[in-house]
Amino acid sequence: MRAPHGQPQHDQAIWRAPLTDRSGRRRRVALTLQPAFAAWRLAFIGRPTRPIRGLGVIADLDVQVWRTLWLRVSASHTVHPLEAAYTRDEENDDEIVKTAASGMLQSTGVALGAAYAFDLGRVLPLIEAGVGGFRLSTPTAVQDGQRGGECLSDGTCDAGLRRGASATCQIGVLPELHAGLGVDVLLAQHWSVGAGLRYYALLSAPGVFPIYLTGTARLGVRW
Repeated sequence: MRAPHGQPQHDQAIWRAPLTDRSGRRRRVALTLQPAFAAWRLAFIGRPTRPIRGLGVIADLDVQVWRTLWLRVSASHTVHPLEAAYTRDEENDDEIVKTAASGMLQSTGVALGAAYAFDLGRVLPLIEAGVGGFRLSTPTAVQDGQRGGECLSDGTCDAGLRRGASATCQIGVLPELHAGLGVDVLLAQHWSVGAGLRYYALLSAPGVFPIYLTGTARLGVRW
């Protein structure tokens, strides 16, 4: 109702258009799924040191902590085919010796880090860094030091393995640190697409990198 006796109208009765559109509202949580190409480069016992390529998926959960700074929790799983490896016997050159079995290298990882997003409107370049660990499952042993086999004479095992019961090599955790770059393009209020690249190094030898590399396509939902 109108105010009586010519009094001014209350502000609450006046409709004001929003100053920003819905697509410009701040988002505080983001979930991104990423089909990934991945490659390991580690000195596995009995195998030549060269890239071991595979495919998998990575999921990132981002929570805003301050303006363009995000806390990031990541989980990943990649699968890498491995061929059997052979060499010539040291005492008899005519004899071929199998040094590593064929199968799959399966890599499962979790990580915690931070991501900084440069706000350029609908385009969001990203810089990230973090730490985490990998669980590496390799084919069963054909010689000492490999998964399920006896430890080497110095008590060590292959990359990603640890000394277990009865001095055998069991699956362990491989600590890592990583850094990466990415870019997201906002399609609508909640959806984005993009691409990313991430480099990994061993936590015990950060100067030797990349021991693991991933390239991803990014599909994200934000709210």
